[in-house]
Amino acid sequence: MKKRIVTTVIAVIFLLATLLTFTACSPYETFQSLTQKMEETQKYTMNIVMDITQEDNGQEMHGVINITSATDGDKIHTFYEINSDDDVESNATAESYMYPDGDYREMMARNSETDEWTTYLVPNTYDGLEGISNYLTTDFDWNDFNEENFDQEGNTLVLKEDKYVDFFPFFADYIDYFKVTTGFNQFSIEYSMSYDLYVASFEVVVTMSITDIGTTTVTIPEID
Repeated sequence: MKKRIVTTVIAVIFLLATLLTFTACSPYETFQSLTQKMEETQKYTMNIVMDITQEDNGQEMHGVINITSATDGDKIHTFYEINSDDDVESNATAESYMYPDGDYREMMARNSETDEWTTYLVPNTYDGLEGISNYLTTDFDWNDFNEENFDQEGNTLVLKEDKYVDFFPFFADYIDYFKVTTGFNQFSIEYSMSYDLYVASFEVVVTMSITDIGTTTVTIPEID
């Protein structure tokens, strides 16, 4: 019993020391450390929520897209679901696995757990997210996340408005805000894009949580 108590105490002390070390770092240092670890290991899980509201000629439509993409080196598992408040027929789910096959990627895909897997080749640049990628913003130089470009609010970094053009040269006018929040072995990116025209308006709020950095594993299922 004493040995078990001592072991538990040591574990608690180690955890507290780790948390104190983490909180002592600035969010800039934490973010740089996490992104470096993400790029070095190529192991991370990204959960994306896209909340979309669109109005056209007075008719408002709302939908939410949930995506989970797990990267384990050259293997990627993606699952996403689309839920619309206004058009039930557009609700859908999809799941895929991708892994290298020569100069291409082998892709296994299905729309539900009861469907058979369909296998085919896709280019190495394909990410499995279809047109959703047009609204996702992940192609950054992580070194740009510094005091020059961001304001700090606790563990959250908020992009300065005069830096929108530097980060989003093609659609800076549509960015409402962009912020990053660091946590223990994870970080999240949240931003909003919107426009308001004479007969139509559009807004999408995107939240991306990157977790399990350095520990994500993907196992390709066997097909009978």
